[in-house]
Amino acid sequence: MSQRYLVPDLIGHSSVALTDDEAHHAAGVMRVKPGATLTLFDGQNNEAQATVESVSRKRVECRIDQIGEVDRESPRMLLIAVALPKGDRARSVIEKAVELGAHGFVPIVCRRSVAKPSDGQRKRLQRYVIDASKQCGRNRLMQIAPAIPWSDFVAAETSEIFDGTAIDPPAEVQRIVADPTGVSADPSGQHPVLFAVGPEGGFDPEEIESAMEAGWSTISLGPRILRVETAVGTLLSIAQ
Repeated sequence: MSQRYLVPDLIGHSSVALTDDEAHHAAGVMRVKPGATLTLFDGQNNEAQATVESVSRKRVECRIDQIGEVDRESPRMLLIAVALPKGDRARSVIEKAVELGAHGFVPIVCRRSVAKPSDGQRKRLQRYVIDASKQCGRNRLMQIAPAIPWSDFVAAETSEIFDGTAIDPPAEVQRIVADPTGVSADPSGQHPVLFAVGPEGGFDPEEIESAMEAGWSTISLGPRILRVETAVGTLLSIAQ
């Protein structure tokens, strides 16, 4: 498998450098040497083949041999809001969302949420997105919106939720709450879709009610209790 690294500014350059985390990964972990061939991507759908020219502990200089747009995105806009679980399982949620093509991700804070998102966590989530994109061959980064309380989230416009990110969701988005209280929604099709996945203890009934009053639909994923990361993977797979 080709080694992949994120370089945000690829276009218009004949040579670029890996720095910070990417340089550490290449030089310290993978121990690349001059002459090695790498795949670089910029998170905006551009991909380049490059040759390593020099390596130091904090910088890996690369010559770009070939570059172009390589689109591996889902043709349907997929947005997902999740009450994140604690610890490493939050990383698993992000990995599955990236691999299965979600364009935007927003952490939500529900009444039964265990993990409380912070600015520091958002930075970690963004790092998970990069790592997962490198692994799965995706060239456009899934956007992480700021965390938002459920009460504000259910009635907000998608453009408000993802304000400040690199995506611009359309005004008309099918909104679906994943909860075993009903099966009134069909997430298959071509319309943009926004899913909401509650915490491990489930949504509070009042939260479901407030969502339905705001025009959301509900969908059941079966009679068994699913882990958050399983629900995320299931919803995105169905939507694809």
